[in-house]
Amino acid sequence: MTGQPTLFDAPVHRDATDTELEAAARIAPVAGDLRRRVRGLALERGVDGVTGWETVVGLGLERHETSVRPRLTELAKDGAFRKSRIRRPNAHGNREVVYIAVEYWSEELHNPARGDGRDQPQPIGGPAKG
Repeated sequence: MTGQPTLFDAPVHRDATDTELEAAARIAPVAGDLRRRVRGLALERGVDGVTGWETVVGLGLERHETSVRPRLTELAKDGAFRKSRIRRPNAHGNREVVYIAVEYWSEELHNPARGDGRDQPQPIGGPAKG
């Protein structure tokens, strides 16, 4: 073991506040498992990727939304996911970023030029064919 953190270790940034450190300590026992589950769902969804809300619902963790959503950001920072320019609405109608597992990333599909319509809400399955 090198002592280096892995993709599934709980990260805490250098200038974390006392409350952030407390929250990190509380989530640490399950954060790695949550990251594995989040990554697994994104891999299942393939090129369609996932939003935060889709991940929460897909894992059946609606009551733990604030524990699930940060895992997407962590996985993106660790290089396992990329943020696309694609947006999809959540249950409240708000647009959310679609995260794509790097194994399924396509610059053409997931990072379209702004203004071509794909940076607007899209149904799972990608832009409408037409």
